[in-house]
Amino acid sequence: EFLSFVCAQEGQREERERGIRKSVRVVVGKRKRKRKKEKEKENQKQKQKEKSLVEREEREKKSHSCSLEAKEKKEKKESVAWLYRKGKKTYKQKERHKNCKLL
Repeated sequence: EFLSFVCAQEGQREERERGIRKSVRVVVGKRKRKRKKEKEKENQKQKQKEKSLVEREEREKKSHSCSLEAKEKKEKKESVAWLYRKGKKTYKQKERHKNCKLL
């Protein structure tokens, strides 16, 4: 009788330990899934940022191409700039925005 009681307690303890182990496994699995989802969200955010950056650059290129041309032809304009004085700023502006529709 005593032995059967002890055996029953042992069995209950083993079941409890198994249950704990199972619950721990389940919790670990949940954590892994959660981390995976968080990483995926971060990756999506990063991709979205990169995408928006590229789109913004393309829009800027399309909307105001003369600023890029100004950067590209900077050396030429600097070499020519000493010819113009303060009174001829309008000419420089027109030169800078020659291919632009802003002026």
